[in-house]
Amino acid sequence: MATFVLNVVRFDRWASALRRRRGAPPRILFLASFFPGNAGFEQRVRKWCTILNEAGFDARWRHAIEEPAFSRLLANGRVSEFHLRFAFKRFWQCLEAAVSDGVIVERELLVYNDYGGLFLERFLLALNRRVALDYDDDIGAAKKEPFIPSRFARLMGGTGRKFQDMLKTYPFFIAGTRYLANLVPQADATIVVVPTCLNVLRYGCKQYTGSLDRVTFGWVGGVSNLPYLDIVLPALQAISRDRPCKLLVLSGKAYDSGETIEVENRAWNYLTETADLLDVDIGLMPVAPSRIAEGKCGYKQLQYMASSLVGVASDVGPNREIITDGVDGFLVRHPEDWEKVLRHALTQVASFEAIGRAARKRIEEAYSFEGFRQTYVDFVSRLIDRETPQKAR
Repeated sequence: MATFVLNVVRFDRWASALRRRRGAPPRILFLASFFPGNAGFEQRVRKWCTILNEAGFDARWRHAIEEPAFSRLLANGRVSEFHLRFAFKRFWQCLEAAVSDGVIVERELLVYNDYGGLFLERFLLALNRRVALDYDDDIGAAKKEPFIPSRFARLMGGTGRKFQDMLKTYPFFIAGTRYLANLVPQADATIVVVPTCLNVLRYGCKQYTGSLDRVTFGWVGGVSNLPYLDIVLPALQAISRDRPCKLLVLSGKAYDSGETIEVENRAWNYLTETADLLDVDIGLMPVAPSRIAEGKCGYKQLQYMASSLVGVASDVGPNREIITDGVDGFLVRHPEDWEKVLRHALTQVASFEAIGRAARKRIEEAYSFEGFRQTYVDFVSRLIDRETPQKAR
């Protein structure tokens, strides 16, 4: 095995040198955790791949399993088959990484797999040291690390600290926030902070006209985050007794409020989410204080603001950096204050148009792909230890 790896590494160096002599653009390989249409893929893989190609790189992406197979295997409890198929495909993608000038791993190489050590990461880094880990969550907090691994996991080299071990293993990092960047323990690591950026032009602009006779509160997010809505539900129930309102939920699973407030559930879809958001009057981002919350990037709040929506969010984690309270949104400092803050926001309806414009401007200036384009291109150039290529004609 060692001889095989050594030969591939030699081929890697030979192939890279040959590509340089031929004047070929530097090849960058993205290894995505999920598939096209997944929010993380679209925001942290596809768009950056396009931007790098526009900057003169040869950027490509690979993912390990398609959405139908992904859903079918996990829904049917065929977890072992899922892991095997995922790992097998990743192995061949690692070989492709060996002949790339640089590699960007989105989140982790093996998703939902904490049974063993970082054998695949070590294999990848043995083939190519020009590898960056891109992460926009405190994955260790989400996995409740450190945890006690099973006997099988220990036999396979598992430590119960997969994410922490990853942060000690990779040499380059693209972190979604400064908080996440500070989790890297290596003093000599190369780190760049790039938030979860948005293509602002993809989002429409909410038009607020006159008074809101019927208020639509809105929430967009993954299934695992649906319980956060329970934080704001009592406030919505109280407000619904005074004025007509409803809750619009965009997710992969229906939210059940117990029929205490009208709820419209729509299946989340990347292609329709921007239009769905325009049906919202006030975007909600309730979050409970925790390590997980501190490690988030505030993506749903960024979406509200890009849509020129008035957003109300818990004063937790990145939200306090994203929102200027009362200017481009509203912050809820304590969970018990949700009703008070929402009622206060509803007294500012005449200012919603101005708040929405300020919110969109904030995204354009601090959270857009265009704003971070040069930062990202410069980092990738450092990753491959080469000058930024000439822009492709």
